[in-house]
Amino acid sequence: GMIKQHYTGSVRRSANIIWNAAQRYDFDPPFLAFFSNGQPDDYLNMIIGLTVKWLDFARITDFFERLGTGPTPDEASGVLWLGIENCIYGKELPERPLIEHCTLNVQPGQRVAIVGPTGCGKTTLINLIMRFYDVNDGAIRVDGHDLRNVTRESHIDRVAAVFQDFQIYACTIGENVALDLRPDDARVRDALEKSTFQKPLPDGTDTEILREFNDSGVMLSGGESQKMAVARAFYKQCPYAILDEPSANLDPIAEYELNRAMLQAAKDKTVIFISHRLSTTVGADRIYVMENGEIIESGPHR
Repeated sequence: GMIKQHYTGSVRRSANIIWNAAQRYDFDPPFLAFFSNGQPDDYLNMIIGLTVKWLDFARITDFFERLGTGPTPDEASGVLWLGIENCIYGKELPERPLIEHCTLNVQPGQRVAIVGPTGCGKTTLINLIMRFYDVNDGAIRVDGHDLRNVTRESHIDRVAAVFQDFQIYACTIGENVALDLRPDDARVRDALEKSTFQKPLPDGTDTEILREFNDSGVMLSGGESQKMAVARAFYKQCPYAILDEPSANLDPIAEYELNRAMLQAAKDKTVIFISHRLSTTVGADRIYVMENGEIIESGPHR
């Protein structure tokens, strides 16, 4: 009623959409108090923009809560084998496959690097491993089971992934790392340490970051944000960590330190990471080189 009383046009439509979404997540939008005061449309638009970020976070935490109870003890210890068998994938087959006759094997506990120039298919291959898409031909198997025969939710439950594009939220550092409104303090601290995150946190894991809702929120640089995103992979208890260019925003020294720390800290996980640079693959057990959607070479660093 307040929305209809004070606002018209696109602002009314936007406010109604967000209000309905907020009710789904039992969340009171912070712009509610402004409706009764008839604030100017431009001011309300700003409040709506901030609320959208909160709803993004609510949607993500709701998604993870619905994934299930998590991997079994054997799965969490990283004893699963991953195999990709002669995979072909493309939206415009057969003329232009994005992935063609791709085969690789990842043993439990291995550190595997996938390298190649921009556009060669590295991220597409990772998306197939995550089962964001299904292959057109061939198969991807985990412990012998074709991914197409398991639910996406159960598969995502056993993978921690950090992509080139990630989002940080205006809430506590603990909530950002755990992607949960009830983070485990000890696990958050451990995950931040493993990701070499060193930003002082005046209130520990309860420190608010960004300043959309808190004028004293801690601001993070691009490199610090990326390390916090990497910490999410260490926080999640699962057998696989997939890292898509995890050090893209770091200088060479910080990049070396992060990659070394990640490989040492992920001793209980099977790690697959992709990169443009061979220098980041020194600690990998095996390196796969991609070109034009195919794996053209593989072997150890030395």
